[in-house]
Amino acid sequence: MIYQTVNRCDFADAFIAMNRKDNFSHKGLNTLYEYFEELSEIQDIELDVIAICCEFTEYFDINEYNEYYDTDYSDIEEIEHFVLDNGDGSFIVNE
Repeated sequence: MIYQTVNRCDFADAFIAMNRKDNFSHKGLNTLYEYFEELSEIQDIELDVIAICCEFTEYFDINEYNEYYDTDYSDIEEIEHFVLDNGDGSFIVNE
């Protein structure tokens, strides 16, 4: 098996190459990169853009999430899914 180390730009470019550049904002891609980089210290990570797009969804605010799930949360900490906070009100959920 061949492993390749990717940096933040390589990570974002992989989404562009797979025609998935609109799945996440620039901030969202940075958040995901940081998450996977941290996780890679514990286990090997395969960069599978399609799998990431299927497993993670970015929401621009809690209202968008509530509308999609028909919930009435006031804060992302109430969400029962694994959440990555983008730090600007937007967040990514592992669904």
